[in-house]
Amino acid sequence: MHDEDRRSRLDDRDMDAAVMGLLLDPQFHIWKVSEVEKEIGDPVAVRDSLSRLRGAGLIHELFSMGFVWPTRAARAADELPQ
Repeated sequence: MHDEDRRSRLDDRDMDAAVMGLLLDPQFHIWKVSEVEKEIGDPVAVRDSLSRLRGAGLIHELFSMGFVWPTRAARAADELPQ
């Protein structure tokens, strides 16, 4: 059971990293949720990821229009040297 939970968390992290990678692309400032779903290829996993990222304060979401974009803090953190 613990291995399954750990794998699920790793999968969630990978999905969150993939979604944030798209959202932080310097060529784009705002994404349609449907575009993110198309790029990733798993609409359910993308919606779950967006929910986690919003809960962590890393993205803004305009539900009525279906747009998402990273917060200024997420962009700033992405620009920090590693």
